[in-house]
This record gives sequence, C-alpha cells and structure tokens, in this order.
Amino acid sequence: MKKSNSGKKEQNDIILVYEIKEKDTVIRLIGKEFKERSKIDLYTEDNILINTDEYNFNRTGIISIRMVIKENFNDFGHMFHGCKNLIRIEGIMNVSNGTYFDHMFCDCSSLQNVDGLKNWDVSNAETFECMFYGCKSLQNVDGLKNWDVSKGKNFGYMFSDCYALQNVDGLKNWDVSEGIIFDLMFFYCKSLKNLNGLKNWQVSYAKYFQNMFENCFSLQNVDELKDWKVSNGEDFENMFAGCSSLKNINGLNNWNISNEKKFIGMFYGCINLYKF
Repeated sequence: MKKSNSGKKEQNDIILVYEIKEKDTVIRLIGKEFKERSKIDLYTEDNILINTDEYNFNRTGIISIRMVIKENFNDFGHMFHGCKNLIRIEGIMNVSNGTYFDHMFCDCSSLQNVDGLKNWDVSNAETFECMFYGCKSLQNVDGLKNWDVSKGKNFGYMFSDCYALQNVDGLKNWDVSEGIIFDLMFFYCKSLKNLNGLKNWQVSYAKYFQNMFENCFSLQNVDELKDWKVSNGEDFENMFAGCSSLKNINGLNNWNISNEKKFIGMFYGCINLYKF
C-alpha cells in the first residue's frame, strides 16, 4: 500500500460505502471478475491506495472508500459482484460509455437502495442481465426511475432474488421496447405485491418470459399486464409458477399467445387459481 500522490478529492470521485458487521473484517471491495480493474483506483479513508480487490480493515462499522475512474471503459460487468458489504454509492459515476452492466451488483446482499444511481447515463447499455441479482436488502428501485434503457436487449435475471423488493414503481417510465430477454427478471421477489410499474411496458419485441415472476409469493393479481403485447413471445414456461397468492389471471385474457411454443408450468403452484 502507498499514499496517494494527491490528498485532494477530485470533483468526479465516487464514494463506496460498506458496512462491516461480522468479526471477519476482510471484505471484498470490487468484483473478482471485473475486467477493467486496472482503470480504477481505490483509496482508504486515510488516502492509502488499495491494490487488491479485498482489504482487511481490522474493525467493524461503516467504511468509506474513494474510487477514481482513471480511464473510460464500456464494460461494467461484475464491477461489484460479490461485494456483500456494499450498502450504497455516493457521487455521480460516469457510465455513459457503458454497454455491458451484467452482474454489476450481483450478490450485493446489503445494498439498501439505488438512490445513488439516479443520475447514471445508461443510454448506451445493451445488457442488464443479473445486474441486481441477489440484492436481498433492496426494497425499491425508485433511484432508477430516470434511466434510459431504450437500447437494452437483455433484462434476464435483473432483479432475481431481491427478497425485500416490494414494488417496481420506479420502472414505470422505462422504455424496454427493444428488449428480447426478460426471463427470471423478478424471480423470487417474494415481497413484490403489485406490478403497477410495469403496466405501460411495451414488450412486443420480446421472446423470452420464462420464470419472469416465479415465486413472487405476495403477488395477488396480474391485471397491470392486461395491455402487454406478447404476440412475439416464444417461451412462457413457469412465468408465474409458485405465485401462491395469485387469485386471478383475468388481466391476461386479451393476450395474443397464438405463436407461443412453451407454456409448461406457467401457473404451477398457484394454489389459489385451482378449482376443486
């Protein structure tokens, strides 16, 4: 470790906030599969340059790390993958060149909110696959409400295993009209109560919806999806499987599914839909 050449905080610095609760004070600061590690620098609160992906802070509590992006890049995939102690990001990160955001916050199980991402320019992004997979503490996605995802094609697994996510209202203005893949997007979002944020989504280009809402135990109806144009869809396998609180599917009555090929288990385990 060495001291930074400059103690002055740059205007575009990003602050990464971590919380250490356990006795094991060695925490992951950056994803081990992140390909662009050489283009960023990390500094401790004492302005010590960190050359490793993990660091032993020898204490518990809140830790702030300064991140400096030295050179622009387009692949943000796996950037914080497995950083289970990361709770939030402060400052505006320049991601405007980014085309790949897959697994960026995957398994960040302590990430509490995404408010720090509200001004991100993701307008060039093509894939968001697994971006927030396993963010078990994330309760809402309001910080993403102004995101321009209009070039996005792959949204698969994006919010899978976000156990605490209660609503998706923050996604209501998303333009997902170029999206092809939506499989497992909200898989195991067991606290998700309604789909109001998705009612105006244009998904006519999409092909893959399998397991999209599987194990959303708290979901009671799908009326918000009544205007979805899904005629291009090919796979709806297990789309609502395990939605044990789902009481009716009347909202899907107008779906044109004449070209679809796979429906196996679409409502498997939806016990309130069964009539004996």
